[in-house]
Amino acid sequence: EILSRVPGKSLLRFRRVCKSWCTLISGPNFVRKQLCQAVRHNTNWRLLMFTSWRHLKSIDYESLLSLLAKNKHENISRIVVPRCRKHKLPIMQPERRFVQIMGSSNGLICLYINCENVFLWNPCTGNSNEIPKPAPKVFLPSFYGFGYDSATDDYKVICQCLTEHLTYEVFLYTLKMGSWRILEGLNDRELRRRGLLFNGALHW
Repeated sequence: EILSRVPGKSLLRFRRVCKSWCTLISGPNFVRKQLCQAVRHNTNWRLLMFTSWRHLKSIDYESLLSLLAKNKHENISRIVVPRCRKHKLPIMQPERRFVQIMGSSNGLICLYINCENVFLWNPCTGNSNEIPKPAPKVFLPSFYGFGYDSATDDYKVICQCLTEHLTYEVFLYTLKMGSWRILEGLNDRELRRRGLLFNGALHW
């Protein structure tokens, strides 16, 4: 109960206390409990942003709001933003790197890198998990989304891609199964880009 109220950054250090703490903090039940505490008390909200093609940073959301409220009559370009944290992306390829955020849910970020690699990334811990390609040869997805499915307690990625056979297919990846499957009857050329997650459902 006490540890579930501790910020994520401190939990990373506490995993080194002993094996039992590491097992407890890394367990899925504890992660869900800690997430519920954070949502209930509106803690650890951070705004993620690209400051350039090479750098990704996050800012404490509450600190940013209070800072803007205090300096509402100032030129925003002159305000020094506190608690800005730099993040290292899952793969570092300094030359011609393209990064797209496919979505975020419960602190996990789904990244699409260099038009071929999809990663689930936790910016708090730095841990990442590369998702296999939905097919041997697929091209830049026309629409995509990432979110948490409370009905199955699972994270899912959805995307529509042009395949090597020059046909559009909609693929669904489930984290628990660790595999993709094709969704029939959902091909829609009108949908574009990222779906927004709201109340457990993706919207375009």
